Amino acid sequence: MLRKFYDANPLTSAIRDGDVEGEIIIDTENLLEQFLSGLGVCGILAAIAGGLIFGLDLLSTQPLFSGSDHLPIKMVVGGVAVAVLGIYLRSLVDFYYILDLNNRVIKYHSRYLDNHSRREVCEFSDVHSLVVDSKKTRRSKKVGKRTRYYDEWHYGLVMISNQGKVTRFMSRDVSGRENVRQKGRLLAESLGVELHSEPEKVFRLKMGEQGPEIDWTDRTRFEELATAGCLTLLVLFLGQLAYLMIKSL
Repeated sequence: MLRKFYDANPLTSAIRDGDVEGEIIIDTENLLEQFLSGLGVCGILAAIAGGLIFGLDLLSTQPLFSGSDHLPIKMVVGGVAVAVLGIYLRSLVDFYYILDLNNRVIKYHSRYLDNHSRREVCEFSDVHSLVVDSKKTRRSKKVGKRTRYYDEWHYGLVMISNQGKVTRFMSRDVSGRENVRQKGRLLAESLGVELHSEPEKVFRLKMGEQGPEIDWTDRTRFEELATAGCLTLLVLFLGQLAYLMIKSL
């Protein structure tokens, strides 16, 4: 059904056809899945670091670890154990959304070990729109002897309900906006809703008289809070300075 559209997209595994005709899988990692994946990665890195330290110690004329100190070996063994545990536990859990085109409902599938469960999230008629949201990260790059700073944008996909509830379909870790827009357009067509997207903009959601309203801004929430905090401190400082000047008269 959708495979012909997604085969050319590098993010095919995130949104794909289900095993049942008329179902679309939206596979997004929740916090538990991210934690277990991170646990496996940390274990692998610890094992690699331990192996490098052990190898350098063998080549060194003055070993850092000798005698009864087996820290590098412990790092390798412990890292491998943690990596295997994280990868194994990650394989036992799975969470994803299902777009049931036949019944026009969105379901949430959960799998713990051999326990599978599905619950209905909402009907298609409860969906207001889809939004390609973004995250801005400040990066630096060495250009000769100078350091050049630039903004790097990553994109994700969220669903907005008629009540203003935000449900994340795709994490904001995709550097190519067009890839997310391609997936978003296909999902929006399936749901019968509008897709909102602006390049290098952060969306703001507010509830109006007619329902959810989406605005766009250049600044992230952190930047807005930081600016407001600086202005508040400046006002307090000027107020205190004025108070001291008046008091000294």
